[in-house]
Amino acid sequence: MFRPVAAALAVALVSAPAAAAPPPDAKAAGSLKVVYQARTGRVVLVWKGRIAPPMAGIFRAAIEKYRDRATNGFILSLHSRGGKIREAARVIRLLARLRRTTRLRTFVGPGHVCGSACIPVFLQGEVRRASRASLWKFHEVSAKDRDDPDRIVLRRTQTDRLFRRFFLPAGVSRAWLSELRIRIRGVDYWMTGADLEAAASGIATDYSTNVRKRRRVSAVDG
Repeated sequence: MFRPVAAALAVALVSAPAAAAPPPDAKAAGSLKVVYQARTGRVVLVWKGRIAPPMAGIFRAAIEKYRDRATNGFILSLHSRGGKIREAARVIRLLARLRRTTRLRTFVGPGHVCGSACIPVFLQGEVRRASRASLWKFHEVSAKDRDDPDRIVLRRTQTDRLFRRFFLPAGVSRAWLSELRIRIRGVDYWMTGADLEAAASGIATDYSTNVRKRRRVSAVDG
């Protein structure tokens, strides 16, 4: 079951309240932190920042280093506003090969973001857990206008191809995707994990609570 996994992940990663997690810089290079849980035999890959080169190379090196220790699989924790879909595709190919021999779980925690190119990466998990207090950004595939770099060109055909290639095979709701196509036309469309659950989107397979008991409370006045 994934709930004990999430609890172990929280112990490994959280040193401050989750609500204080800073938003990733949309343009900053991403970074990987690896947490090896010897007791559980799990390896946690914590990616924070942009989906862009050399992400796939960084992941490949980490997987090769820790594959033999990950007797109970890998957990990929994401906190990213998005980035380059081509690099996301490279990472996805790498994760697909990993899944042939090892279990892969994906996770977006409370106060964390998964947007744009981050979402197809998240969808690679056999088990995908999202906090109800996580944030998700959807928009159409786009590219800079060659004649005016300050403007973008929306690639709606590529957006549909992206949905067919990565979303539908992961079990995302076809009816929900049809509605999403309308909602994202020309805009960034934000949802919470709770919104995704209520919409029966199929983005995640499991949703964690957005309530956490406060620690070190000695008294209540009133």
